[in-house]
Amino acid sequence: MLTIVSRSLAAKVLLALTLVLLAMGASYFVLNKRLQRIEASFNDISRISNYAVAILRINKDIVEMQRDISVYGFSGSKTVFSKIIENFESIKTRLESVDLKSDELESQVYLNSMTQLISRYGENLDVLAKRYEIKTELTDVELPQIYLAAINELNGLKLTATNTEEILVITEHLNVWHELHRDASLFLAKKDYSKRAAVNKALAILSNKTSTNTELSKNRDYAKTYQQAFSKGVQANRNYLSLVNVVMAGDAIEFSTLADKLREQSLAKLQKIKREAQETVIKTESNSAFSCCWRGYLYYRACHLFPPAYIACNHTFNCKFSILLSW
Repeated sequence: MLTIVSRSLAAKVLLALTLVLLAMGASYFVLNKRLQRIEASFNDISRISNYAVAILRINKDIVEMQRDISVYGFSGSKTVFSKIIENFESIKTRLESVDLKSDELESQVYLNSMTQLISRYGENLDVLAKRYEIKTELTDVELPQIYLAAINELNGLKLTATNTEEILVITEHLNVWHELHRDASLFLAKKDYSKRAAVNKALAILSNKTSTNTELSKNRDYAKTYQQAFSKGVQANRNYLSLVNVVMAGDAIEFSTLADKLREQSLAKLQKIKREAQETVIKTESNSAFSCCWRGYLYYRACHLFPPAYIACNHTFNCKFSILLSW
């Protein structure tokens, strides 16, 4: 049987072609796997770069949103607050769209922490407007109303005063009320703590229980009411500033810290992917060169299976094989 096969020209051709096809098929399979890995590496590089850039932009937007919140605290502009809410919704949507693979567990931990921070930030934004309204109602509405009512009451008493002593007492109370309201406004607006002591001193004068002047009893009630409203205003102001400068600012700083960690991790991943891609390319080039040499060898052996054609193809093969060996 072996003798028949060895003497059969068709069998020799078939055997040579089979070997060549097997070598080419194996080479194609290996190269295809290598190229798929290279393609996956490029896709990972693009994906990691995109979400790293997205996180950095989100972090920048949160810093800008904190500035807008500071502006809102001074102006109370509804336009500014609408911009804050719009930016927050954009940040939330972009963070939810960050694409991570199931095996990126460490990055997922950072992303989950960021998501929790953003969720908490949104809850604080809901409280922010309410606390600002409470603070503004007390400092800009209630306190001025009490002050004006007391001033009007004293001016009425001044018009009906029958002697100079009464006029002097009423004038003194008017001056104390003016100083009281000015100092209270400065303390609430600029946190000038020296004014807090001045406010307490003025309130003590106006609410003096030892005074025997019965006509100023209602004015003393105004002073007590003003003191209560001022205390509420101080607490409301403290609550608002604590929310903005401590809670929300702390969340923004924590988000920045997580963003920096995720960025460093992304850079490390990109370097790792780059090294693996370079190794894959080197292996692919090595396998490709080996495959070409192997196909050249099979080509050479196939030529020897056809003695009449060997001379015709020998020159061409020597040229090709010498080029392959030069690799």
